[in-house]
Amino acid sequence: MSTAEDFTVAPQEELQPWAQEALAQQEAPQTKDAASNDVLLFQVPALSVYDFEGLAKILADHPDLHEQILATAASFHGNTMVERALELRQQQTATTPAAAPKAEEATAPTVVAQQAEEQPKEEQGHWSDEPGWVVRARAFNAAHEDDVNLFNIATGFSCTVHGRVDPAAVARWQAEHGVDPDGRIGKGTADAAWSLMPVEQAQPTQAAEPPVS
Repeated sequence: MSTAEDFTVAPQEELQPWAQEALAQQEAPQTKDAASNDVLLFQVPALSVYDFEGLAKILADHPDLHEQILATAASFHGNTMVERALELRQQQTATTPAAAPKAEEATAPTVVAQQAEEQPKEEQGHWSDEPGWVVRARAFNAAHEDDVNLFNIATGFSCTVHGRVDPAAVARWQAEHGVDPDGRIGKGTADAAWSLMPVEQAQPTQAAEPPVS
């Protein structure tokens, strides 16, 4: 039968080396790789699907991991959460001094045009392996509803999939019509589409016949 002596606590002196080593590891600065793994493997997947503010904060705290965070969030939580978080970040940055955009966030039109041709087909309502420019274009288009509506009307909704604008289709349209392809429908793209609409010819009006005397 067990007695109280079987459950005695180890003396404090015996635990001190272990405690000191654990404390040193905790206080040691994380390497860049370790910090990246913590964000991408734990922080982003642990978010709830509606925690737009949490994802926006992670994006703000780790601008050097912007593309990786977006790709991870889209994989775990879907594009809707990514779009809402990007919209929130745009609202937040609008009230603070604008920082120079990072080079990796600007995708060259030639790369966009090539990737738009290679964009994977939609499977069961979800796009797989979307490039960063596609995710950002979706957020941009969601924030420019008026321009998107004009573009859709002018193009006969030819760049939509299941009722939503497809940035890859928009980029292909832009490349075919002399607009730098980026998948975003702003005023320039909407005006270009509107200017290409066929103009209906006015029907000639017939002169009124004089009354019969």
